[in-house]
Amino acid sequence: MPLEVYEVCDFIVRLGPNTTPVAVDAKNWQSDGSIDNHAVKADKLKQVRIENIAYINLFASEQSQCRYLTHGFTVSQDSFSPVIEIPGVVNSSTGATLLKNLQFLVQWLGELQ
Repeated sequence: MPLEVYEVCDFIVRLGPNTTPVAVDAKNWQSDGSIDNHAVKADKLKQVRIENIAYINLFASEQSQCRYLTHGFTVSQDSFSPVIEIPGVVNSSTGATLLKNLQFLVQWLGELQ
């Protein structure tokens, strides 16, 4: 990870050597809300040519909904949006994997390429 973005995100994902990089910020939030310091994070990432950010929470319910977002944190219907919010990958009640949320993430990653 470039030193300029160390601690801005948890890791950077690339699906291949010449593909679009995505910054991933893993979370464990308890309720929906805004992401702290998103504008600062986005600006630092842009300096190293990373435009896309995935915020991924650990726990959620089966009813949770993934969202495409703009950098201004407005909800978008565009799958090419630069930000995605995955509310959880593990069902907080059962411990089961929330496959629909992971599929949403994989589809978004593919759309960026």
